[in-house]
Amino acid sequence: MAAAGALLIQGGGLSTAAPVKTVALEQIGFGAFAELQNTVFRVQAGGQTIALELVEARLAGAHPYSSPAAPDAQNERFALLFAGSLAQPLTQDTYWFEQPRIGRFGMFIAPIGHQDSSRLYYEAIFNRPQPIAASPPAMRGRVRGQLR
Repeated sequence: MAAAGALLIQGGGLSTAAPVKTVALEQIGFGAFAELQNTVFRVQAGGQTIALELVEARLAGAHPYSSPAAPDAQNERFALLFAGSLAQPLTQDTYWFEQPRIGRFGMFIAPIGHQDSSRLYYEAIFNRPQPIAASPPAMRGRVRGQLR
């Protein structure tokens, strides 16, 4: 049995019992999520661990009527689309997500319904200041301290 705070991932060729580091969601940029498309995230929900696949990470531009001088004009805007089992539906809420390359973080998701008959879909939408604006270019968009 894995120790508290550890994540045991089985399937898909991944297996680890190493503790997963907790990371603030504000430190994880779009680039880190984009690199993880088509990978599984483990979500803690009501004492269960539910697998969600990140099926899409997409950038969102500024609204066509927004001003370049608006306070949020330089914000990072993107959306994440996750897919999960019909047998384990999640409600709109904030959950603990775990992914070996990023770590453990809390994130709000909302169900967006069925796009096919085999899975449920969830979305997380971001419109926030750039996560690591003062860091060197190689660090932007990744979790701080986790370069490959």
